[in-house]
Amino acid sequence: MTASEFEEFARETFSRKFGVPLNKARRPRFPKEFDLVSDDGQIDGDANFYVVVGGTRIPPAKWSVIAKHV
Repeated sequence: MTASEFEEFARETFSRKFGVPLNKARRPRFPKEFDLVSDDGQIDGDANFYVVVGGTRIPPAKWSVIAKHV
C-alpha cells in the first residue's frame, strides 16, 4: 500500500465511521492542509503512513512521532 492509498483508505473508513464525508482541506489559523476534514469543521485530522522495517515492524523511532500526533 502506498501513502496515497493509505490516505484514501483512512478517509473512506473514517467517513463511514463518523457518518460524514471527510475531505482534504485547510483550516483557519493552521498553515497546513489536513487529510480528514468534515464540512462543518467538527472533525479534522491527518492520515500518517510509515513504511515498516523489513516488511514486518514499525520503526521504533516512529512511535514517538505517532504519539506526538495523537
